[in-house]
Amino acid sequence: MKHQNEINSNLDNILGNDSVLTVLLEFEGFLSNLDMYAFKHWQHGEVVDGPHLSRYWVTVTLMYPYKMLPDPLGAERLLAYDCKVSYKKIKYTRPVKIVTQADLEVDDKGKRVPKMISSPAWLVTIKVPRRFIDEVTYSSFESDVGYDEDAVNDAYQQGMDTESLLKGNDQHAQVPPTTSGI
Repeated sequence: MKHQNEINSNLDNILGNDSVLTVLLEFEGFLSNLDMYAFKHWQHGEVVDGPHLSRYWVTVTLMYPYKMLPDPLGAERLLAYDCKVSYKKIKYTRPVKIVTQADLEVDDKGKRVPKMISSPAWLVTIKVPRRFIDEVTYSSFESDVGYDEDAVNDAYQQGMDTESLLKGNDQHAQVPPTTSGI
C-alpha cells in the first residue's frame, strides 16, 4: 500500500537535491528519446519512488491510476534496451478533498484531519542501465556547450595535455585556433 505521505517525502527529497533532480530529468529524457510517450497512458505516470542510483542501475517507480495501465508494448521497448520493468497492483491511500465538515474526522490526538480513501493503482518500476542515463548527460553536454572535438583531438596530438604546459613552462607549444566560438 502506498500512502500520500510517502510520495510527498520522496518529492521533497527530489526537489531538495539538485543532483537527484538532474538524474530524474535524465531518466525522463531517456524515456522521451525512446518515444515511450507515444504508447498509451505512459505520459500519465507520476514518480512515487526514486530515482535510486546504484553502480549499474537507475531505478524509478511510477504510479498510474488503475484504469490507466501503461501499454505493455512500451515496456517491451524498454526491454530491448536491457531495462527491467515490473508491474504491481496496489492500494493507494490519500486524503479526500475537503469541501464540507463531513470530509473531516478526529484523529487519536483529537485533531481534525481529512478522511482517507483507498483506491487501486498500478506501480511500474523501471530499472535502466546507468550507461543510458550517463549517455544522456554526455550528449546534452555536447550539444549545449558546442565544443569542437577536432580541436580537442589536435591539442592532445600536439602534447598540450602535458604537465609542463599546464604549469605554463612550455614555450614551444602552439595553441590551435578555436573554431567553436567558446
